[in-house]
Amino acid sequence: MSASAARETSGHSELMNQIYRRQRHIYDATRKYYLLGRDQMIRGLDMRPRQSLLEVGCGTGRNLALAAKLYPDIRLYGLDISSEMLVSAQKTLTCLGRADPVLRLGDAAQLQASDFGVSGFDRIMMDAGWSNTKNLFDINPNINMDSIAAYAKQQGIKISMWTLSMTLNKQLDSALKQFQKWGVDFIMTDFIDRDDQPTVNFYKRIAEACAKAHLMIMFHGAYPPKGFNRTYPNNITREGVLGSEYNAWSDKVTASHNCIIPFTRMLAGPLDYEPGLLDNATAKQFKPIWGKVMSQTTRCQQLAMFVVYDDPLPIFSGNPSQGYLEPKFVELLGSIPAGWDTTIILDAKVGEYIITARRKNNDWFLAGITDSSARDINIDLSFLNNGNYTATICKDGINADRNAMDYAIEEKTLSANNNLQIHLAPAGGFLVRLKKE
Repeated sequence: MSASAARETSGHSELMNQIYRRQRHIYDATRKYYLLGRDQMIRGLDMRPRQSLLEVGCGTGRNLALAAKLYPDIRLYGLDISSEMLVSAQKTLTCLGRADPVLRLGDAAQLQASDFGVSGFDRIMMDAGWSNTKNLFDINPNINMDSIAAYAKQQGIKISMWTLSMTLNKQLDSALKQFQKWGVDFIMTDFIDRDDQPTVNFYKRIAEACAKAHLMIMFHGAYPPKGFNRTYPNNITREGVLGSEYNAWSDKVTASHNCIIPFTRMLAGPLDYEPGLLDNATAKQFKPIWGKVMSQTTRCQQLAMFVVYDDPLPIFSGNPSQGYLEPKFVELLGSIPAGWDTTIILDAKVGEYIITARRKNNDWFLAGITDSSARDINIDLSFLNNGNYTATICKDGINADRNAMDYAIEEKTLSANNNLQIHLAPAGGFLVRLKKE
Protein backbone atom coordinates (compact mmCIF):
# COMPACT_ATOMS: atom_id res chain seq x y z
CA MET A 1 0.00 0.00 0.00
CA SER A 2 1.34 3.43 -0.91
CA ALA A 3 1.96 6.14 1.68
CA SER A 4 -0.95 8.22 0.36
CA ALA A 5 -3.29 5.22 0.44
CA ALA A 6 -2.18 4.42 3.97
CA ARG A 7 -2.93 7.98 5.10
CA GLU A 8 -6.33 7.84 3.45
CA THR A 9 -7.12 4.52 5.13
CA SER A 10 -5.97 5.90 8.48
CA GLY A 11 -8.32 8.87 8.11
CA HIS A 12 -11.29 6.69 7.21
CA SER A 13 -10.44 4.33 10.06
CA GLU A 14 -10.52 7.11 12.63
CA LEU A 15 -13.93 8.30 11.37
CA MET A 16 -15.31 4.77 11.74
CA ASN A 17 -13.75 4.43 15.19
CA GLN A 18 -15.55 7.58 16.33
CA ILE A 19 -18.84 6.00 15.32
CA TYR A 20 -18.24 2.48 16.59
CA ARG A 21 -16.17 3.09 19.74
CA ARG A 22 -19.36 2.82 21.79
CA GLN A 23 -21.81 1.40 19.26
CA ARG A 24 -19.85 -1.81 18.87
CA HIS A 25 -21.10 -2.96 22.29
CA ILE A 26 -24.78 -2.87 21.16
CA TYR A 27 -24.28 -3.10 17.39
CA ASP A 28 -25.54 -6.65 16.84
CA ALA A 29 -28.52 -6.31 19.19
CA THR A 30 -29.77 -3.19 17.41
CA ARG A 31 -29.56 -4.90 14.02
CA LYS A 32 -31.04 -8.25 14.96
CA TYR A 33 -33.79 -8.31 12.35
CA TYR A 34 -31.55 -7.01 9.58
CA LEU A 35 -29.28 -10.00 10.04
CA LEU A 36 -31.83 -12.77 9.45
CA GLY A 37 -31.15 -12.91 5.72
CA ARG A 38 -27.43 -12.91 6.37
CA ASP A 39 -27.75 -15.98 8.59
CA GLN A 40 -29.56 -17.80 5.83
CA MET A 41 -26.83 -16.83 3.36
CA ILE A 42 -24.08 -18.10 5.68
CA ARG A 43 -25.89 -21.41 6.18
CA GLY A 44 -26.11 -21.76 2.42
CA LEU A 45 -22.37 -21.36 1.83
CA ASP A 46 -21.78 -25.14 1.96
CA MET A 47 -18.21 -24.67 3.18
CA ARG A 48 -15.98 -27.72 3.34
CA PRO A 49 -13.01 -28.50 5.62
CA ARG A 50 -9.84 -26.55 4.77
CA GLN A 51 -11.77 -24.04 2.67
CA SER A 52 -11.24 -20.37 3.49
CA LEU A 53 -13.74 -17.62 4.18
CA LEU A 54 -12.84 -13.92 4.05
CA GLU A 55 -15.41 -11.39 5.27
CA VAL A 56 -14.76 -7.84 4.12
CA GLY A 57 -16.26 -5.49 6.72
CA CYS A 58 -16.33 -8.19 9.41
CA GLY A 59 -17.47 -5.75 12.13
CA THR A 60 -17.92 -7.39 15.53
CA GLY A 61 -17.10 -10.83 14.16
CA ARG A 62 -20.71 -11.93 14.56
CA ASN A 63 -20.96 -13.42 11.05
CA LEU A 64 -17.55 -15.09 11.31
CA ALA A 65 -18.63 -16.59 14.63
CA LEU A 66 -21.71 -18.13 13.04
CA ALA A 67 -19.57 -19.48 10.20
CA ALA A 68 -17.16 -20.94 12.77
CA LYS A 69 -20.04 -22.80 14.47
CA LEU A 70 -21.49 -24.10 11.20
CA TYR A 71 -18.15 -24.98 9.61
CA PRO A 72 -15.67 -25.71 12.43
CA ASP A 73 -12.84 -26.88 10.13
CA ILE A 74 -12.67 -23.89 7.75
CA ARG A 75 -10.13 -21.05 7.84
CA LEU A 76 -11.50 -17.65 8.80
CA TYR A 77 -10.26 -14.21 7.71
CA GLY A 78 -11.73 -10.82 8.48
CA LEU A 79 -11.05 -7.29 7.26
CA ASP A 80 -12.48 -4.11 8.74
CA ILE A 81 -11.56 -0.44 8.59
CA SER A 82 -12.43 0.10 12.28
CA SER A 83 -9.89 -1.08 14.84
CA GLU A 84 -12.60 -0.74 17.50
CA MET A 85 -14.74 -3.28 15.64
CA LEU A 86 -11.79 -5.63 15.36
CA VAL A 87 -11.38 -5.57 19.16
CA SER A 88 -14.93 -6.89 19.45
CA ALA A 89 -14.38 -9.39 16.63
CA GLN A 90 -11.29 -10.85 18.28
CA LYS A 91 -13.10 -11.15 21.61
CA THR A 92 -16.13 -12.81 19.99
CA LEU A 93 -14.05 -15.42 18.20
CA THR A 94 -11.76 -16.08 21.15
CA CYS A 95 -14.79 -16.79 23.35
CA LEU A 96 -15.74 -19.51 20.87
CA GLY A 97 -12.33 -21.07 21.26
CA ARG A 98 -11.33 -19.89 17.78
CA ALA A 99 -8.19 -17.82 18.24
CA ASP A 100 -6.95 -18.79 14.78
CA PRO A 101 -8.90 -16.36 12.53
CA VAL A 102 -6.68 -13.79 10.84
CA LEU A 103 -8.12 -10.30 11.36
CA ARG A 104 -6.67 -7.29 9.62
CA LEU A 105 -7.27 -3.55 9.74
CA GLY A 106 -7.69 -2.07 6.28
CA ASP A 107 -9.79 -0.44 3.60
CA ALA A 108 -11.46 -2.88 1.20
CA ALA A 109 -10.60 -0.53 -1.66
CA GLN A 110 -6.90 -0.97 -0.84
CA LEU A 111 -7.01 -4.71 -0.11
CA GLN A 112 -3.86 -6.61 -1.14
CA ALA A 113 -2.90 -10.25 -0.81
CA SER A 114 0.16 -9.25 1.22
CA ASP A 115 -2.17 -7.93 3.93
CA PHE A 116 -2.76 -11.59 4.80
CA GLY A 117 0.86 -12.68 4.50
CA VAL A 118 0.85 -14.04 0.93
CA SER A 119 2.41 -12.84 -2.30
CA GLY A 120 0.99 -12.31 -5.77
CA PHE A 121 1.60 -13.89 -9.18
CA ASP A 122 4.22 -13.40 -11.91
CA ARG A 123 1.64 -13.23 -14.69
CA ILE A 124 -2.01 -12.27 -15.03
CA MET A 125 -4.51 -13.23 -17.71
CA MET A 126 -6.98 -10.57 -18.87
CA ASP A 127 -9.76 -12.99 -19.67
CA ALA A 128 -12.95 -12.46 -21.67
CA GLY A 129 -14.63 -9.23 -20.60
CA TRP A 130 -11.73 -6.81 -20.82
CA SER A 131 -13.13 -5.62 -24.16
CA ASN A 132 -16.11 -6.06 -26.42
CA THR A 133 -15.59 -9.51 -27.92
CA LYS A 134 -16.44 -8.12 -31.37
CA ASN A 135 -14.10 -5.10 -31.11
CA LEU A 136 -10.78 -5.29 -29.25
CA PHE A 137 -10.60 -1.49 -29.12
CA ASP A 138 -13.97 -1.12 -27.39
CA ILE A 139 -12.50 -1.59 -23.91
CA ASN A 140 -14.59 -2.24 -20.82
CA PRO A 141 -15.17 1.24 -19.26
CA ASN A 142 -14.39 -0.20 -15.81
CA ILE A 143 -10.88 -1.17 -16.95
CA ASN A 144 -8.00 1.19 -17.64
CA MET A 145 -5.60 -0.92 -19.66
CA ASP A 146 -2.96 1.83 -19.85
CA SER A 147 -2.83 1.99 -16.03
CA ILE A 148 -2.82 -1.79 -15.69
CA ALA A 149 0.00 -2.09 -18.23
CA ALA A 150 2.06 0.63 -16.50
CA TYR A 151 1.59 -0.98 -13.08
CA ALA A 152 2.40 -4.45 -14.41
CA LYS A 153 5.61 -3.14 -15.96
CA GLN A 154 6.57 -1.44 -12.68
CA GLN A 155 5.94 -4.63 -10.68
CA GLY A 156 7.53 -6.97 -13.21
CA ILE A 157 4.23 -8.75 -13.86
CA LYS A 158 3.64 -10.13 -17.36
CA ILE A 159 0.29 -9.67 -19.10
CA SER A 160 -1.63 -12.18 -21.19
CA MET A 161 -4.75 -11.27 -23.19
CA TRP A 162 -7.79 -13.29 -24.24
CA THR A 163 -9.26 -12.66 -27.69
CA LEU A 164 -12.11 -14.02 -29.79
CA SER A 165 -10.64 -15.69 -32.89
CA MET A 166 -12.98 -14.05 -35.41
CA THR A 167 -12.29 -10.60 -33.96
CA LEU A 168 -8.53 -11.13 -33.84
CA ASN A 169 -8.61 -12.25 -37.48
CA LYS A 170 -10.36 -9.01 -38.51
CA GLN A 171 -8.22 -6.65 -36.39
CA LEU A 172 -4.95 -8.59 -36.39
CA ASP A 173 -2.39 -5.95 -37.42
CA SER A 174 -3.80 -3.09 -35.33
CA ALA A 175 -4.47 -5.35 -32.35
CA LEU A 176 -0.92 -6.70 -32.25
CA LYS A 177 0.46 -3.15 -32.32
CA GLN A 178 -1.75 -2.25 -29.34
CA PHE A 179 -0.68 -5.36 -27.46
CA GLN A 180 2.97 -4.45 -28.04
CA LYS A 181 2.27 -0.95 -26.70
CA TRP A 182 0.86 -2.44 -23.50
CA GLY A 183 3.83 -4.77 -23.12
CA VAL A 184 1.76 -7.90 -23.68
CA ASP A 185 3.91 -10.92 -24.58
CA PHE A 186 1.25 -13.61 -24.86
CA ILE A 187 -2.27 -13.83 -26.30
CA MET A 188 -4.89 -16.54 -26.33
CA THR A 189 -7.45 -16.71 -29.13
CA ASP A 190 -10.57 -18.75 -28.51
CA PHE A 191 -13.65 -20.39 -30.03
CA ILE A 192 -12.09 -21.51 -33.30
CA ASP A 193 -14.02 -24.79 -33.17
CA ARG A 194 -13.24 -25.87 -36.76
CA ASP A 195 -10.55 -27.78 -38.64
CA ASP A 196 -11.37 -27.11 -42.30
CA GLN A 197 -8.83 -25.63 -44.76
CA PRO A 198 -9.69 -21.92 -44.10
CA THR A 199 -9.19 -22.60 -40.39
CA VAL A 200 -5.85 -24.31 -40.98
CA ASN A 201 -4.81 -21.20 -42.94
CA PHE A 202 -6.00 -19.04 -40.02
CA TYR A 203 -3.65 -20.86 -37.60
CA LYS A 204 -0.71 -20.22 -39.91
CA ARG A 205 -1.57 -16.53 -40.43
CA ILE A 206 -1.98 -15.83 -36.72
CA ALA A 207 1.16 -17.73 -35.69
CA GLU A 208 3.30 -15.95 -38.31
CA ALA A 209 1.98 -12.49 -37.39
CA CYS A 210 2.53 -13.13 -33.67
CA ALA A 211 6.07 -14.38 -34.33
CA LYS A 212 6.91 -11.16 -36.18
CA ALA A 213 5.47 -9.16 -33.25
CA HIS A 214 7.46 -11.29 -30.74
CA LEU A 215 4.27 -12.59 -29.15
CA MET A 216 3.50 -16.07 -27.87
CA ILE A 217 0.15 -17.49 -28.96
CA MET A 218 -2.20 -20.12 -27.55
CA PHE A 219 -5.13 -21.49 -29.56
CA HIS A 220 -8.31 -22.50 -27.72
CA GLY A 221 -11.23 -24.38 -29.15
CA ALA A 222 -8.49 -25.96 -31.23
CA TYR A 223 -7.57 -29.32 -32.68
CA PRO A 224 -4.35 -31.00 -31.40
CA PRO A 225 -1.09 -29.48 -32.76
CA LYS A 226 0.46 -32.52 -34.50
CA GLY A 227 3.82 -30.84 -35.07
CA PHE A 228 2.58 -27.29 -35.71
CA ASN A 229 4.57 -25.94 -32.77
CA ARG A 230 7.81 -27.22 -34.31
CA THR A 231 7.30 -24.87 -37.26
CA TYR A 232 5.93 -22.08 -35.08
CA PRO A 233 7.52 -22.46 -31.62
CA ASN A 234 5.83 -19.25 -30.45
CA ASN A 235 2.62 -21.33 -30.49
CA ILE A 236 3.80 -22.72 -27.21
CA THR A 237 0.63 -24.61 -26.30
CA ARG A 238 -3.01 -25.05 -27.24
CA GLU A 239 -6.16 -26.58 -25.87
CA GLY A 240 -7.45 -29.48 -27.98
CA VAL A 241 -8.22 -31.41 -24.80
CA LEU A 242 -11.25 -32.10 -22.65
CA GLY A 243 -9.95 -30.28 -19.58
CA SER A 244 -10.94 -28.31 -16.50
CA GLU A 245 -13.53 -26.00 -18.03
CA TYR A 246 -15.77 -28.96 -18.92
CA ASN A 247 -16.39 -29.43 -15.20
CA ALA A 248 -18.66 -26.39 -15.39
CA TRP A 249 -21.28 -28.25 -17.47
CA SER A 250 -20.25 -31.89 -17.76
CA ASP A 251 -19.30 -34.94 -15.70
CA LYS A 252 -16.95 -36.28 -18.40
CA VAL A 253 -13.71 -35.09 -16.78
CA THR A 254 -13.20 -38.16 -14.63
CA ALA A 255 -10.02 -39.36 -12.99
CA SER A 256 -9.83 -42.23 -15.53
CA HIS A 257 -10.06 -39.69 -18.36
CA ASN A 258 -7.19 -37.72 -16.79
CA CYS A 259 -5.09 -40.90 -16.75
CA ILE A 260 -5.68 -41.51 -20.47
CA ILE A 261 -4.52 -38.04 -21.61
CA PRO A 262 -0.74 -38.64 -21.16
CA PHE A 263 -0.94 -41.62 -23.54
CA THR A 264 -3.15 -40.03 -26.21
CA ARG A 265 -3.56 -36.27 -26.50
CA MET A 266 -0.19 -35.45 -24.93
CA LEU A 267 1.63 -37.42 -27.65
CA ALA A 268 0.47 -34.79 -30.17
CA GLY A 269 2.13 -31.93 -28.28
CA PRO A 270 1.66 -29.53 -25.34
CA LEU A 271 -1.86 -29.17 -23.97
CA ASP A 272 -3.65 -26.46 -22.03
CA TYR A 273 -5.71 -28.52 -19.57
CA GLU A 274 -5.75 -25.69 -16.99
CA PRO A 275 -5.59 -27.69 -13.76
CA GLY A 276 -5.48 -26.35 -10.22
CA LEU A 277 -9.15 -26.34 -9.24
CA LEU A 278 -9.28 -25.78 -5.48
CA ASP A 279 -12.91 -26.87 -5.06
CA ASN A 280 -12.72 -30.65 -5.16
CA ALA A 281 -15.30 -33.39 -4.77
CA THR A 282 -15.59 -37.16 -4.96
CA ALA A 283 -17.39 -38.63 -7.96
CA LYS A 284 -20.56 -39.07 -5.87
CA GLN A 285 -20.43 -35.49 -4.55
CA PHE A 286 -19.62 -33.87 -7.89
CA LYS A 287 -22.09 -31.53 -9.60
CA PRO A 288 -21.37 -29.41 -12.69
CA ILE A 289 -22.19 -25.89 -11.48
CA TRP A 290 -21.47 -22.85 -13.64
CA GLY A 291 -19.80 -20.24 -11.42
CA LYS A 292 -18.74 -22.78 -8.77
CA VAL A 293 -16.62 -25.19 -10.74
CA MET A 294 -15.31 -28.24 -8.92
CA SER A 295 -13.23 -31.26 -9.95
CA GLN A 296 -13.96 -34.98 -9.63
CA THR A 297 -10.46 -35.46 -8.24
CA THR A 298 -8.61 -34.80 -5.04
CA ARG A 299 -6.79 -31.54 -4.54
CA CYS A 300 -3.49 -33.36 -4.95
CA GLN A 301 -4.43 -34.76 -8.37
CA GLN A 302 -5.07 -31.20 -9.51
CA LEU A 303 -1.61 -30.24 -8.24
CA ALA A 304 0.11 -33.26 -9.81
CA MET A 305 -1.19 -32.39 -13.29
CA PHE A 306 1.19 -29.42 -13.43
CA VAL A 307 4.04 -31.95 -13.60
CA VAL A 308 2.39 -34.91 -15.34
CA TYR A 309 1.08 -32.92 -18.32
CA ASP A 310 3.31 -31.14 -20.86
CA ASP A 311 2.46 -27.43 -20.91
CA PRO A 312 5.08 -24.66 -21.25
CA LEU A 313 2.57 -22.06 -20.06
CA PRO A 314 0.41 -23.72 -17.40
CA ILE A 315 -2.66 -21.76 -16.35
CA PHE A 316 -3.93 -22.00 -12.78
CA SER A 317 -7.72 -22.35 -12.97
CA GLY A 318 -8.45 -22.25 -9.25
CA ASN A 319 -10.00 -19.39 -7.31
CA PRO A 320 -7.15 -16.93 -6.51
CA SER A 321 -8.99 -15.66 -3.41
CA GLN A 322 -8.90 -19.16 -1.96
CA GLY A 323 -5.37 -19.74 -3.13
CA TYR A 324 -4.16 -16.63 -1.33
CA LEU A 325 -5.41 -18.16 1.91
CA GLU A 326 -3.46 -21.42 1.50
CA PRO A 327 0.08 -20.03 1.16
CA LYS A 328 2.01 -23.28 1.68
CA PHE A 329 0.03 -25.09 -0.99
CA VAL A 330 0.22 -22.19 -3.46
CA GLU A 331 3.93 -21.68 -2.80
CA LEU A 332 4.55 -25.31 -3.73
CA LEU A 333 2.37 -24.98 -6.83
CA GLY A 334 4.09 -21.74 -7.82
CA SER A 335 7.53 -23.33 -7.57
CA ILE A 336 6.80 -25.86 -10.33
CA PRO A 337 8.83 -24.99 -13.47
CA ALA A 338 7.12 -24.63 -16.83
CA GLY A 339 9.98 -26.30 -18.73
CA TRP A 340 12.17 -29.29 -17.95
CA ASP A 341 15.66 -30.65 -18.60
CA THR A 342 14.87 -34.35 -18.03
CA THR A 343 11.68 -36.40 -17.92
CA ILE A 344 11.38 -40.00 -16.68
CA ILE A 345 8.16 -42.03 -16.59
CA LEU A 346 8.74 -44.18 -13.52
CA ASP A 347 5.60 -46.29 -13.83
CA ALA A 348 2.31 -46.13 -15.73
CA LYS A 349 -0.67 -48.03 -17.07
CA VAL A 350 -2.98 -46.49 -19.66
CA GLY A 351 -6.16 -45.14 -18.10
CA GLU A 352 -5.18 -46.28 -14.61
CA TYR A 353 -2.18 -44.32 -13.29
CA ILE A 354 1.06 -42.59 -14.19
CA ILE A 355 4.11 -41.64 -12.10
CA THR A 356 6.39 -38.98 -13.61
CA ALA A 357 9.76 -37.53 -12.54
CA ARG A 358 11.05 -34.29 -14.08
CA ARG A 359 14.27 -32.38 -13.46
CA LYS A 360 14.98 -28.67 -13.74
CA ASN A 361 18.62 -27.74 -13.05
CA ASN A 362 19.51 -29.61 -9.82
CA ASP A 363 15.97 -30.06 -8.52
CA TRP A 364 13.45 -32.82 -9.22
CA PHE A 365 9.67 -32.88 -9.15
CA LEU A 366 7.81 -36.19 -8.83
CA ALA A 367 4.08 -36.46 -9.42
CA GLY A 368 1.46 -39.10 -9.92
CA ILE A 369 -2.25 -39.43 -10.60
CA THR A 370 -4.61 -42.40 -10.34
CA ASP A 371 -8.05 -43.34 -11.62
CA SER A 372 -11.00 -44.15 -9.33
CA SER A 373 -8.92 -46.80 -7.53
CA ALA A 374 -6.81 -46.11 -4.45
CA ARG A 375 -3.16 -47.12 -4.77
CA ASP A 376 -0.06 -47.56 -2.63
CA ILE A 377 3.07 -46.82 -4.63
CA ASN A 378 6.73 -47.38 -3.91
CA ILE A 379 9.15 -45.06 -5.73
CA ASP A 380 12.78 -46.08 -6.15
CA LEU A 381 14.83 -42.85 -5.98
CA SER A 382 18.03 -44.34 -7.40
CA PHE A 383 17.78 -42.01 -10.43
CA LEU A 384 18.78 -39.07 -8.18
CA ASN A 385 22.34 -37.75 -8.14
CA ASN A 386 24.54 -38.27 -5.10
CA GLY A 387 23.81 -36.19 -2.04
CA ASN A 388 20.75 -35.27 -0.02
CA TYR A 389 17.56 -33.57 -1.16
CA THR A 390 15.03 -31.64 0.89
CA ALA A 391 11.70 -33.22 -0.03
CA THR A 392 8.43 -31.29 0.22
CA ILE A 393 5.65 -33.84 -0.13
CA CYS A 394 2.03 -32.93 -0.84
CA LYS A 395 -0.19 -35.99 -0.72
CA ASP A 396 -3.82 -36.98 -0.30
CA GLY A 397 -5.01 -36.48 3.27
CA ILE A 398 -6.30 -39.28 5.45
CA ASN A 399 -9.90 -38.33 4.63
CA ALA A 400 -9.39 -37.59 0.93
CA ASP A 401 -11.60 -40.53 -0.07
CA ARG A 402 -14.54 -38.65 1.52
CA ASN A 403 -13.35 -35.05 1.40
CA ALA A 404 -11.40 -34.60 -1.84
CA MET A 405 -9.99 -31.28 -0.63
CA ASP A 406 -8.06 -32.97 2.19
CA TYR A 407 -4.30 -32.97 1.78
CA ALA A 408 -1.14 -33.06 3.89
CA ILE A 409 2.21 -31.34 3.34
CA GLU A 410 5.35 -32.64 5.01
CA GLU A 411 9.11 -32.32 4.65
CA LYS A 412 11.90 -34.86 4.99
CA THR A 413 15.42 -35.50 3.74
CA LEU A 414 15.83 -38.09 0.98
CA SER A 415 18.63 -39.45 -1.20
CA ALA A 416 19.18 -41.91 -4.04
CA ASN A 417 19.42 -44.66 -1.42
CA ASN A 418 15.81 -44.22 -0.33
CA ASN A 419 12.46 -45.50 -1.50
CA LEU A 420 9.37 -43.32 -1.09
CA GLN A 421 6.01 -44.85 -0.18
CA ILE A 422 2.88 -42.80 -0.89
CA HIS A 423 -0.81 -43.64 -0.66
CA LEU A 424 -3.11 -42.27 -3.38
CA ALA A 425 -6.80 -41.92 -2.59
CA PRO A 426 -9.37 -42.77 -5.28
CA ALA A 427 -9.03 -40.11 -8.01
CA GLY A 428 -6.00 -38.97 -6.07
CA GLY A 429 -2.49 -37.78 -6.67
CA PHE A 430 0.71 -36.46 -5.14
CA LEU A 431 3.56 -34.07 -5.80
CA VAL A 432 7.09 -34.15 -4.37
CA ARG A 433 9.60 -31.32 -4.76
CA LEU A 434 13.21 -32.44 -4.24
CA LYS A 435 15.61 -29.55 -3.75
CA LYS A 436 19.31 -30.39 -3.81
CA GLU A 437 21.01 -29.57 -0.52
